[in-house]
Amino acid sequence: MGMTEPYVKLEIKGMPRLLRKMNATTSTVAITQGFKRAGIHIAGWIKENRLTGPRPKYLGVRSGRLRASIISGSVSKLGNKFSMPIGTNVKYGKFHELGTKRLPKRPFLQPGIENRGNQREAIRLILESIKSAQMRA
Repeated sequence: MGMTEPYVKLEIKGMPRLLRKMNATTSTVAITQGFKRAGIHIAGWIKENRLTGPRPKYLGVRSGRLRASIISGSVSKLGNKFSMPIGTNVKYGKFHELGTKRLPKRPFLQPGIENRGNQREAIRLILESIKSAQMRA
């Protein structure tokens, strides 16, 4: 069973300048570590801010199964772009996220990804990992 996952594009200005001081392997490891930390942060935010609280404003919690299933996946690299899914493998998560003819749309993943505070924190965590790797090099 696949994972329901939202996407957002994060661009970090000045990244090439930061990475020039590091070899390709070190920079890939640093960015991957930063992405992992950012994914954990965003998954936690989704659990706390979208899968907790009163219905109908938030999806809330019935059994806790959906909330427990929220994870960030493996970081992948294609060319100079990195990506990492954040989602759930619980089948009904997709129905809540996107809605159906009978079930209203109550997104819980996309708001976590689109949240400006989460995007700033993701960038901060990635840059922190890069700077830490530079100091060790």
